[in-house]
Amino acid sequence: MSPPLITLTSDFGMSDGNVATMKGVILSICPDVRLIDISHGIPAQNINHAAFVLGTTYKHLPGSAIHLAVVDPGVGTSRHPILLVTPHGSFIGPDNGLFSYILAANGATMAEAPRPGAHVLDHVQVNVPPDCQAFLLNRAEYWMEPVSDTFHGRDIFAPAAGHLAAGVLAGDLGSVLTTLRSNYFPPNRVSNGRMDGYVIHVDRFGNLVTDLVLKEPVDLAMQVEIRGQRIKGISRTYQGGNGLLAINGSHGFLEIAYRNDDASRLVGAGVGTQVTAWYTDDSR
Repeated sequence: MSPPLITLTSDFGMSDGNVATMKGVILSICPDVRLIDISHGIPAQNINHAAFVLGTTYKHLPGSAIHLAVVDPGVGTSRHPILLVTPHGSFIGPDNGLFSYILAANGATMAEAPRPGAHVLDHVQVNVPPDCQAFLLNRAEYWMEPVSDTFHGRDIFAPAAGHLAAGVLAGDLGSVLTTLRSNYFPPNRVSNGRMDGYVIHVDRFGNLVTDLVLKEPVDLAMQVEIRGQRIKGISRTYQGGNGLLAINGSHGFLEIAYRNDDASRLVGAGVGTQVTAWYTDDSR
């Protein structure tokens, strides 16, 4: 039987000892655990960035993995420390939208109507999906004492991950939750053959990842517009044009890129920028 696996994602960087501290806590509880770093280079306090990175990575790891994520600007406030158990992994961290893509992938439905005028990546409450379980990490015997108001990664989340890896049942770590906080993903608007979506992520190269999913990976009949700039056709690679280009990215979303440069900077676009795509052939 393989030893348990825990991944770590945070905005702590590597210049301080926070990451090593969390790993030390985990190993003191479960010495045989394997530890994998997904990223500690998340931009500071950028929950949306972390959610995307985690949401596009976890599916490539074993379904038994435990994913510890700490991007937590609300640490020490009333936001909940949680454990989300899914058919493909368990997730530990703050209830602040970090697990939005995991919840969406498991079919979470909204527990409340979005506020009027809600924008992409605003927060809403969603129901815990039927095949998943969620728990409020409120069993203090599984924490490190005393609990700091500013380092729950060390005192609550890392101990919970260690105990879960060591065989403690998820239900023993806390009480059941029926709703969680998630980003709002408005459905793509389709009208007269035009699809309206939004930029949901900007990667380190400045590529603009949208929420639009293409039927075909390469299609010269499609056009894309962002901030008044029009792109004709979908390229196969990031070298497929002489400047601004559209590409079907590796995560399955339409991306806007700029050959050998930073599309976000050159276009003046970021998370929340609207994108429109359409086919020039009306028969499609």
